Amino acid sequence: MIHLVPFYPYRSLDDGKLLIEQLEVVTLPTTKSDKLPVRKYAKLNQISIHNWPCLTECNQFDVGIVVSFGALLSDALIQQFPYGILNLHPSLLPRWRGPAPIFHTLIHGDRMAGVTIMQIRPKRFDVGPILMQQECPVPPRCTSGELGVILAEKALVSIEKSARTYRE
Repeated sequence: MIHLVPFYPYRSLDDGKLLIEQLEVVTLPTTKSDKLPVRKYAKLNQISIHNWPCLTECNQFDVGIVVSFGALLSDALIQQFPYGILNLHPSLLPRWRGPAPIFHTLIHGDRMAGVTIMQIRPKRFDVGPILMQQECPVPPRCTSGELGVILAEKALVSIEKSARTYRE
């Protein structure tokens, strides 16, 4: 299980300014919804949860962020966010574009892994301008769970850097 520090409310460690003022979660509905890690995390941290497709307007948010979402997003939805929607992908795109990038990294013996933050394009998966990538070595005999934790920690750093860039 991944144990991340609480992400919200999140302040920059450098200057103490608030980077995230409001955070809500949209996730796929499921009959076993309490089993989804994102839903469990949101409930634990008292973050509002919405089921996909979420039909409410998103204009109170500056940017959307998707992680392992698996649903195509329309241009109309993307346009509701002044800074668009970002995809946080657990690979060094374009390598391992699509589902199961952590498994592909390990199965193919990649020595480097990483996370990519990119802008979402409508009706396409993992295609769009890359804004940032963070590399990290894959430890010997690493499991998918262990690599997932390593990449989640890298992702947190990447999101903070991206939030700072957007704030400026």
